Amino acid sequence: MTDPTVDRTRAMIAVFAVTSAAFGAFTLLLQVIPIELSRLGAGDGVAGSATGVFMATTVVTQLITPTVLRRFGYRAGFLAGTVFSTVPALGYLLDAGSSTVLFFLVLTALRGIGFGFITVTSAAAVAELAPPGALSRYSAVQGVAVTLPQLVGLPVGSALAAAHHSDVAYVLSVAVPLAVGAAALSVMPDLRTVAPSTGAGRGRIVSDRTVAITATTNLLAVAAGYGAVSTLSVLAAPGRTAIIGVAMAAAAVAMTAGRLSVGQLESRWGTRTLIATGAALGAAGLAVLAVAVRDDGSVVLLFVGTIAFGWAFGMVQTASLVMVFGVVSASRRGAASAAWNVAYDAGTGLGATAFGALVAVTGYRGMYFTAAAVVVFTGALGAVAAMWSNGFRPRRDAERRSHR
Repeated sequence: MTDPTVDRTRAMIAVFAVTSAAFGAFTLLLQVIPIELSRLGAGDGVAGSATGVFMATTVVTQLITPTVLRRFGYRAGFLAGTVFSTVPALGYLLDAGSSTVLFFLVLTALRGIGFGFITVTSAAAVAELAPPGALSRYSAVQGVAVTLPQLVGLPVGSALAAAHHSDVAYVLSVAVPLAVGAAALSVMPDLRTVAPSTGAGRGRIVSDRTVAITATTNLLAVAAGYGAVSTLSVLAAPGRTAIIGVAMAAAAVAMTAGRLSVGQLESRWGTRTLIATGAALGAAGLAVLAVAVRDDGSVVLLFVGTIAFGWAFGMVQTASLVMVFGVVSASRRGAASAAWNVAYDAGTGLGATAFGALVAVTGYRGMYFTAAAVVVFTGALGAVAAMWSNGFRPRRDAERRSHR
């Protein structure tokens, strides 16, 4: 429970600042590390595995973060996240000789630990600080804080790597988050979660079945949609790399708008309806991309598909997060955040891998149509299951309970 004397606005700004800086640093190096590994002589498989290594340690860390938050508080979570996600990047400047490739992967794994702390701690802190009835709006703003730095970090990082100035990217990925983190943590209250009561499902990530349903829906939607769109689109149309890059940027902007729209629509539509709507819109976007993502495809349809999917993905992100926090008690916020983040991050990696393998069988068009079918099926199934689950509580009552 949040101390009533805490300045919620100042604390929330601090949370957004730390989170935004961490995501900016992550995106800044997203393309830099694979490019540098390739220059060091690593094969495409090894270079591409850097992101997989990062996400693996991220997911493992997300599973233990709720325990850290209960024992040491949110400031400790942010501090650990900031240090681990930044300082190891300085190691990229060192020459480890014949072991440089392995050294790069180890440093990347350490950065993933920090990212795991940041993602879970920030989502749980927003739920802790949001006034009753305002969680959807604050979660939407958090989505903007996460998305906007990515719009800057990705092109800047790629440009620096292309110009052989990756060392500048390494320094920026450390200096900016550390400076922002130090300033934010100096004004952030030491929030803590209460320990869960005995017999409340100890040993499980989250006891409420609705959380599991929502997390699974988000997992499959992200896996089928975002993994395919963000990873495979450029491979499906190698002659349109630049245009697809612009389309992906448009999708990111649409994603931000989609997250913000939930803050406006949640009170009227409810999270279940928004998740189902997002799944349907996302499936439609993927179906359009099945026709458009090829070298001779329609540019207009390419942008229609990516923007539709981006908006849908933003809706599903925020609506599912609000739904997760709306059905758990205060003592389970850290665990709920972990469940949602694991679904998001693991789903992204697994989706790209699974649908990438499917291309060999169905081709890119068949892959996109299959992804669309999976998204609409899992989205609808999750929404219906959540609605009729015996463990589901009315949204309004659950939201009030989460802020007691």
